[in-house]
Amino acid sequence: MAFAVAAIAAFALAVPPAQAQDDGQDAPSAEVLQAIAQGDALAPTGAWAPSPNDRRCAVTRTFARDGQQISLQVQRLDPQTDAQFILVGSDLGTQNLVSAGFWPGSGLGVFDQIGTASIGERAGIYFAGAHLPSTETGQSGGPSPAERTRYFIAQDTRGTSVVVESGPVQEALSALDRCAEARLATLGLATAQRSGLATPATIRNTDALGHVLGRLYRDYARAGGVLRMRVAVDETGQLIDCATSNDLMPYGLRTAICEALAGEGVLLPGYDAAGQPMADYFFQTIDFRRGSFGPNADGTDPRR
Repeated sequence: MAFAVAAIAAFALAVPPAQAQDDGQDAPSAEVLQAIAQGDALAPTGAWAPSPNDRRCAVTRTFARDGQQISLQVQRLDPQTDAQFILVGSDLGTQNLVSAGFWPGSGLGVFDQIGTASIGERAGIYFAGAHLPSTETGQSGGPSPAERTRYFIAQDTRGTSVVVESGPVQEALSALDRCAEARLATLGLATAQRSGLATPATIRNTDALGHVLGRLYRDYARAGGVLRMRVAVDETGQLIDCATSNDLMPYGLRTAICEALAGEGVLLPGYDAAGQPMADYFFQTIDFRRGSFGPNADGTDPRR
């Protein structure tokens, strides 16, 4: 059985070549800060709007100033996974490091694996890996990080940059969370439906499956090295959903991995306290650079 993996409606994407992952943080450049101080950020032309997407939840907003139009789409599979950003209409390209993120915040994420994207004839880029600002309020009861944001910034090492007035993104990111929960509910995996879970689902034959996935990966020598995904199984251990957090790996490889999980993986369902099997899902990281699984996105050991 073939499992469709993350197609993006309206946006066309090209997979970037593999690069070493860079998990560092950067600060807005002096030019970006000056643009903000002078009021030169692009202004929104409308509100954040849900965007059609086969696998992930997405919101899009368009910004404009002096004839320039920028479209920003934020995608997320689940609140526990990182985000994918699609930025169309800027002069940013794929040949240089890009630092980007919502600001003020903890800093701009640094991205070195960047693909090309487009809407019709409008060209752009996409990148993934950054976690979004939290929508949770602090212990003091003050505004959440998502409520404190005012801008989305993207800049590269050539000095090219774009700044848009995103405003607070609390509602936009909360909409992504509600969308993710609704999609899980269609699989019978909403939070309330998993309330009796005592033992989570897992992959039993990680060693054998790792060899299978390694053979698949050799057909994609220039693919990125790490794949993060959500795997869902029913109460019999059959795969019912397989989704990746971004599109940085080739579609064919992502599809082949899901097919291998369905056909050759030994998947164990979740269990309640009485030992009865339950449908469940888990987050899995596959690191092809090390030839190994894990750790899972939630920090647990995939070999448990």
